[in-house]
Amino acid sequence: MVHRRAIHVLWAVSGVVVAKTMSSHHADVDTVKSRATYMRSPDHVIDQVSDPNLQLKSVQIFFRHGARTPVRTIPNIQQADWNEKTLFEGAQDTYIDYDLCNLKGGPRPEAHVESTYRKVRLSGGSFKGQLTARGMNQMCNLGMSYRKHYVDKIGYLPLDFNSSDIYFRSTNIARTIASLRCVIAGLYGTSLKKQDADHVKIYVSDSESEILYPNWHSCEAVSIFVKGVFKNTDLIPGVRHVRRQLQELIDVHEDHHHLDMVSIRDNLIARLAHGLSYPTYFEPLLDMIERHAVDITMFTMIAHKDNHEKHQHLFPLMVGPILNIIFENIVNAIEKKGSPKLYMYSGHDTTLMPLLAALKIDVDHWPPWSADLILELYENKNNQHFIRVLYMGKEQKVCESQDVLIPYDKFKKCLQQFLLKPSDYAKNCSNPVQ
Repeated sequence: MVHRRAIHVLWAVSGVVVAKTMSSHHADVDTVKSRATYMRSPDHVIDQVSDPNLQLKSVQIFFRHGARTPVRTIPNIQQADWNEKTLFEGAQDTYIDYDLCNLKGGPRPEAHVESTYRKVRLSGGSFKGQLTARGMNQMCNLGMSYRKHYVDKIGYLPLDFNSSDIYFRSTNIARTIASLRCVIAGLYGTSLKKQDADHVKIYVSDSESEILYPNWHSCEAVSIFVKGVFKNTDLIPGVRHVRRQLQELIDVHEDHHHLDMVSIRDNLIARLAHGLSYPTYFEPLLDMIERHAVDITMFTMIAHKDNHEKHQHLFPLMVGPILNIIFENIVNAIEKKGSPKLYMYSGHDTTLMPLLAALKIDVDHWPPWSADLILELYENKNNQHFIRVLYMGKEQKVCESQDVLIPYDKFKKCLQQFLLKPSDYAKNCSNPVQ
């Protein structure tokens, strides 16, 4: 039974509890709600490069999937109605034909992670973690915004789809595969309806070899550390006080369940995204839950500013494999090895958050549905190369650079510390952190 009493919102900052004014508090709660219901416009403007003399040579895009059903439930709280008949209607324009294959072009590997979402149905009949019609339309809009920029505005991509121009990869999970399908539909849906259109191939990896998120399934060192943090999130400064408040609020005794704020946030944001009800007593706590969920996740990924130095030997295991792919793509473009113009990777919040941290982009809120990170390679007339990074369409100053265009050598030097050879990755993964 939930305690029906007034909730006094307290904010934990570095272990010190301070009160916030109600006006500021309401603004913070409204911001959380706005991000939960975020729907990018097809006309969303992507910043153009300032120097017209630079030639765009390669683009890599990493994005989070669209809105979905929750992957977690909240103990002692009635589930929302995740109606399987209505949540997935209204996204007809997002469907295209495509082939799904392994990284070598063979049959799709078994989807072990996806199978865990399909063991139990939510109230209303839906499975956990499934892309809804709202999420499909979010991703289609994202694809349309790419078309307006890379096709219509700057002419980097051709009017009609050419399979040699774009490489598509997703994690082997239904919501990210569907999200990528929707982005492609927004980018080239009309072109793909033509009889002579090139066929779309989406590549996926088996879960043991996945590099599009920190792989705690196959890396023992990462697995042990992550499980240790989530077993006791009180390790993170400020979390214990807030967690105990929430446990008292929803009447969950500490001896029976160690409440996880990441789980609470996941469920509440999914409800907000789809206009479904949630207990009103969570309302004034939304921002606090969001901020601490970010702290817990970033701490887990060894990217929290207070934890990074102490565990910096683990961070390359989290982000190194994906950085290897990024640099391999850049080098292929520089050396003119006939590489695609665009690499598109469909992933998760846990794809973006470690990349943002490695690039020294402040992660002060959870990446919303359809959030994207773009890395562009430019070349000037002297054959010098530069990198430009955009987060949600806006230019970013990365690696403590004073300019949004960073020389490639400086960019590589900044991230070199996180790169790992496959042999070193395997070796370090087998050495658990104490």
